[in-house]
Amino acid sequence: MQKVIAVSLNGNAYQLDEAAYAQLAGYLNLEFAGNYYGTWAAAWNGIIGVAVVIALLWYALYHQAEVHGLFEQFMRWWQDVVGHHATLET
Repeated sequence: MQKVIAVSLNGNAYQLDEAAYAQLAGYLNLEFAGNYYGTWAAAWNGIIGVAVVIALLWYALYHQAEVHGLFEQFMRWWQDVVGHHATLET
């Protein structure tokens, strides 16, 4: 005789037999097992992100001419793309 287990997911009630419940529990355990170090990973992700931004700002401060040229080149490229796109629409 198999047991029937009642499960509530998002306010919806489901009745599962033991095999289906075991399969659902295994899936949920796998989903959340990968998130065990989630807060530490998020913290280091934030720290590394701030360090990258600081490094980029430092580079921009000491290499202003090169960074200015990069932005000018990007703006020319963007105007070419937008201008080319505008000519294709007409």
